[in-house]
Amino acid sequence: MLCSTNSTLHPFSIYIGKSTFVNVLCCEQNQTSGNINLMGLSLSDQYQIRKIIGECRQDDILWPNLTAREHLELFAGIRGVPKHEMAETIQEWLESVDLDEVQHSRVSSFSGGMKRRLSVAMSTIGGSKIIVLDEPSTGMDPVSRRFVWHHISAIKKGRVILLTTHAMEEADLLSDQVAIMCNGELAAVGSPLDLKHKYGSALQLTLISEKEDAALVEQKVKDVFSQSLPYIEFESSTSGYSTLTIKKIYKTAVSQAVYDENEAEDKADTPTAVTVTNTASAIDGVLVQDLSSFIGWCENDSSPVNEFGISNSSLEEVFLSVTKHAPPPVARLEQKRGCCSCCCGGKRRQVTTPETSAEDVTTSNVQSSHAAVNQLPKVDMTTYKRKLSLVVQVKAIFRFMVARSWSGRPSIINWVIFSIFCIGTLLTGFGMAMLWPEGVSFLLLIPVIVLSFMLISIISPIFSDRNAGLFKMLSTQSMKESSFLIATSLYSLFVEFIYSFVLLTLFFGSPVFRTARTPEDCLSTDDWNCGWPSFGERGIISQYYEKEVLSYNLDDGTDVSIYAYFSSGGYGMILGIIFAFSLTFPGAVLSTAFLPGYKVTLVGISLVLMVACAAPLIYYTTNFVSYPQSVYYLGNCTSYADTIGRSFTIDEVTDGEFVQWAGASIADPLVYCAPSYVSLLPQFGLFQTLALTLFSNVVFYSEPPQYAEMLVDTLKEIGEPCSGTTCQFKYARQLYGEHIGCMILGALLLLILGLVMATLFLYPTAIMIRGKHAVGTLFNCRRTKEDASGSEEQIEELPEVDQERQRVNSIMQNFQPESEVDKAEEDVEAPRGTNLPPVIMHNLRKVFPPLGGAPAKVALKSLDLHVPKGEVLGLLGKNGAGKTTALKVLAGDHEASSGVGLISGYDVSTELAQVYERLGNCPQFDVVWNDQSVQRHLEFYARLKGIDNPNQAARDIADAVGLGASDVYTRQSGALSGGMRRRLSIAVSLLGSPECLLLDVS
Repeated sequence: MLCSTNSTLHPFSIYIGKSTFVNVLCCEQNQTSGNINLMGLSLSDQYQIRKIIGECRQDDILWPNLTAREHLELFAGIRGVPKHEMAETIQEWLESVDLDEVQHSRVSSFSGGMKRRLSVAMSTIGGSKIIVLDEPSTGMDPVSRRFVWHHISAIKKGRVILLTTHAMEEADLLSDQVAIMCNGELAAVGSPLDLKHKYGSALQLTLISEKEDAALVEQKVKDVFSQSLPYIEFESSTSGYSTLTIKKIYKTAVSQAVYDENEAEDKADTPTAVTVTNTASAIDGVLVQDLSSFIGWCENDSSPVNEFGISNSSLEEVFLSVTKHAPPPVARLEQKRGCCSCCCGGKRRQVTTPETSAEDVTTSNVQSSHAAVNQLPKVDMTTYKRKLSLVVQVKAIFRFMVARSWSGRPSIINWVIFSIFCIGTLLTGFGMAMLWPEGVSFLLLIPVIVLSFMLISIISPIFSDRNAGLFKMLSTQSMKESSFLIATSLYSLFVEFIYSFVLLTLFFGSPVFRTARTPEDCLSTDDWNCGWPSFGERGIISQYYEKEVLSYNLDDGTDVSIYAYFSSGGYGMILGIIFAFSLTFPGAVLSTAFLPGYKVTLVGISLVLMVACAAPLIYYTTNFVSYPQSVYYLGNCTSYADTIGRSFTIDEVTDGEFVQWAGASIADPLVYCAPSYVSLLPQFGLFQTLALTLFSNVVFYSEPPQYAEMLVDTLKEIGEPCSGTTCQFKYARQLYGEHIGCMILGALLLLILGLVMATLFLYPTAIMIRGKHAVGTLFNCRRTKEDASGSEEQIEELPEVDQERQRVNSIMQNFQPESEVDKAEEDVEAPRGTNLPPVIMHNLRKVFPPLGGAPAKVALKSLDLHVPKGEVLGLLGKNGAGKTTALKVLAGDHEASSGVGLISGYDVSTELAQVYERLGNCPQFDVVWNDQSVQRHLEFYARLKGIDNPNQAARDIADAVGLGASDVYTRQSGALSGGMRRRLSIAVSLLGSPECLLLDVS
């Protein structure tokens, strides 16, 4: 949110802004009020503005199959670089951002820092007068960062560069002016030097000691500065790195103690001393003598301080000081609730503050900046232990799936689409009643289609999560494979059951399931339009579906004719269809959700689904071309062939088969002659059972009318299930049961297929992993041996590297992986890796195969490294050095070409499930659901990890990482800034107190 902001940007200058302002400046978001003037252009002239702006967005938007040079050639051409200058300009830009050696490599093979450098080069090439760089150095190593800094400094002449960053060193070095924003407003503006002078502290001392001596250093600080403790701030870490901040130096005492040389000459015999009052009220700062004494102690050989440094105030301290005074976002919203910008004309809120001296402001700001850090919630997250349980995880995943798709704003589209489907099906039932019975069978395809397409709604989020990396993120956060498969199956069953129940219940309530009118109904009325049905009414039964099944003469000479036609079954048959079709969905989801690809695959699944829905139409049109052929075919597919097309005698009524003969004589071959096994396909089974439900009863009427009831009474006496003038068509109900059984069998087969697909594409077994790894190793060795043999640069090995290798070799010599047989024989299995370091990498090697003509890339040559319990290991190196690759191998994102990686004693190549139970992983790029809030993220992951009181754990970790404000906690992650999304990713990885925590560029 941006409030009223006024600022002027000058050429030859670099400014620090924030992402929302950047988006408005680049015409990617519309401002609520106000305006921006860019080189005489207003924001309303977006086309002209885009011609003069070059933007490097917060996220890298690149073509993975293009090379770095091809990217720059494209943008240089768009920005109008002359053709004769293009080659020279592109080469200059590539060298400026240190990409000249990889200019012909595809971007898909670049590290995160290399992609970021390319984005910076693309935004600055050409003649853009305004360059907008949104956190350009994110993910870069110090060497690459300096290349980018030199590049920015070199191109700023004649341009305005707007830079947003969280790296205070970067802002201090590059910026001519710094604008600090807070809660949508400018909080401070000025040069870095001016801001540090106004808001910074006097001095900062950096102390480095052994971690065991950190307590001694802290005690010495308290002893030396005991008289001025309010004016110092001491911070230490478990690694032995400490910072001592001197907020203010006691200058008044120095002025009072100035030695008067003239007076000393007159009173040479009188000893002179400096008297200092020891009361805290008299000492307004740190005494120079105390500071000198402490520095002398640091320089002493007996001091535990190994190294120390002195510096003035930093821009980071200025930032903390300035932002501390800003009201929290919720308070701001409440203050301005009575007047919005559209009503108040965007006027700036006037705030009256008491007058204070510059010295008071500086002291207050310095104190509050440290308070901002020290007063952060102290939450012991180790109290929230993970308790992984199948039942708990299934409940968490099921609950999240339901909430994600069917609650909140993101679910509106689902509700709209499937409400339209339900209403459309209901209207179809009304329309079918008017057409009864011609064409009714084929209109049943409409509910078949709308019920089947719930599958796309269920699998689309799974495809989206896989494509965005969220599914892998779930796995690294301790999600068991069985939990996901069970929860997904239950969710699909639940959603389809509810949807089918609502839709088919509405469909059953339509007039098409009511009894049709007969010609005699119109004879009893004077309505000349009786034969023409209105909307929602059943028409008169057609001659093709009405048969004279019995005729005889009474003694008085009266001719009696009894006719039969079809009527639908009860709601119980609909419930059976709902249950059987819903059972097919878990298998259908598991069979399709893990296929490779994304959008193209979804389109292919949709097309296959349409073909499956049209299967009954295809089957019947190929088997029944004309009505006479269908009658003949019906005779072959039923046991009532000799009854078709004839009337019966009065003596045949009591033979026990009269109702079945009557039903067969009016049977629709499109329904009764399909074999039961076609219902193994769920859509075909749904069509068949709906049709059989519509035609599962036989209704009799007679001329004269009373004789139909007499016939039904006779049928009741011989045991036929009849009521009124309606009898059950047992043969239709028998076929209904067979098709329901085949649907359930098809559901079981689909479920087995789904589990096989999940095993192949998602959760391969240990044997499959080992086989794949062995084949891949042989294949990669043959393919990359020649390319990689001469490309590995030999680096002189330092002694400490050799010592680390020897330590790892020693550890691995004593490590023997447990076999499945050994574990089965043990009654109680000791935790794996009890005596091992939590992280071990032994001879770890990763070679990426040749891509796009580029040679094979050795990302990890032979890495030997271990991390003892309770220690933090910082992996440093240039972009492309292999830091992220090593972490991805440990997290299971990459398969090692050779070597071993262990997490708590479990092999990351073959025991990923056990690894994920003990791992917390924050990947290089934030993987979150953009349409879900911070609260829903953290509560879901807390439940997934089996944490007791997940809601409180989610709130505590949100407070700990600075996302606990109510306005932020309930905000969708897509609306968070880049820094907030990063904190959310870190919070997710910290939940459950993992044994091993991987933080990649955090």
